[in-house]
Amino acid sequence: MHARLRDYRPQAVALNAWTLTQSATGLGAVAAADPGEPSAELQHVLAGAGAVGSALLLTLWACQHVSGTISAADTDPKGVDVSNLNRCVPFHRTDLSRPKAIVSAERLSGHHGLTIEPYVGKAENLVGPRTHLISAIDTPEARQALQDAYPASTVQASTSGLRLEMLRVDPKAGTACLRCFNPPRAVVPDSRVRAQIADMDEATVMAHAEAIGADAQQVREWARTGGCGEIGDALLERLRPSDGRAAQFSVGFISVLAGVLLAGQVLKDAVRRPGNAPDLLADDVPLLGENARFVMNLIDPSTALAGVRRYGRDSECPACQGVRADVWAKRWTG
Repeated sequence: MHARLRDYRPQAVALNAWTLTQSATGLGAVAAADPGEPSAELQHVLAGAGAVGSALLLTLWACQHVSGTISAADTDPKGVDVSNLNRCVPFHRTDLSRPKAIVSAERLSGHHGLTIEPYVGKAENLVGPRTHLISAIDTPEARQALQDAYPASTVQASTSGLRLEMLRVDPKAGTACLRCFNPPRAVVPDSRVRAQIADMDEATVMAHAEAIGADAQQVREWARTGGCGEIGDALLERLRPSDGRAAQFSVGFISVLAGVLLAGQVLKDAVRRPGNAPDLLADDVPLLGENARFVMNLIDPSTALAGVRRYGRDSECPACQGVRADVWAKRWTG
């Protein structure tokens, strides 16, 4: 395995985070549309305070004329772990095991009038018909739960290796929703896992108990009664079969870039809303309408597949068709 391709020469590319334009000839080619310091008051819910979400919060924290409240929700039971420290810029080693949402709120609230309200739980619990949602999560189940709440607006960013993408959903323009092209994974029912434990011999039960930091009696008890809790969650994670999807690796600077671009899109949408300063934006500044998706891959940033593009609905998606599409369109304000 080679750590670096032979004779590989990196390509310099300038990217304007406001207009999402790229150039291989330097910053001057993309800097003309600089809006300065946009002013906006935010009232948003952020789903996910990990690598992308924390970079978004840090970017908004640095904007002098951004105020309001962001409710930051994160449900990671492990909190900040060692693998987060090279990807989540606001987190320190002293934050290990602490909830990401709480750490983000403590470190990034109160600057220039922006307040972060932490919520340790599922973001969909905070989402209603008038919610402006920012999605920084990557599991299809969580995306579907957010989409099923049909908020007033949604923007999302995610990464995979050296690739990032950003999506602004717009039901009136027929764009994809959070659920489109992301079918939830098939999940083995809890009852089947409990039955599996009931059929195990004592040595196997003890091995699983030791692996999750419990004793055999606690494992047997959960198999009989079920219920929520750390032991049950650990056993379900351990004993449910893999869905066969390949593991993805995360690159710190890609997550930071995705968070910065997502913050820019949040501000662009806020500026466009009544009561702000829409003159900062030309009508064609993305993402807008059918031009709902931005893709960038730093392995080959100049590829024709990169940039802003149309992104239509998944014809097989049950979350944005028929009556659901009508409900979504009535709630959507952009």
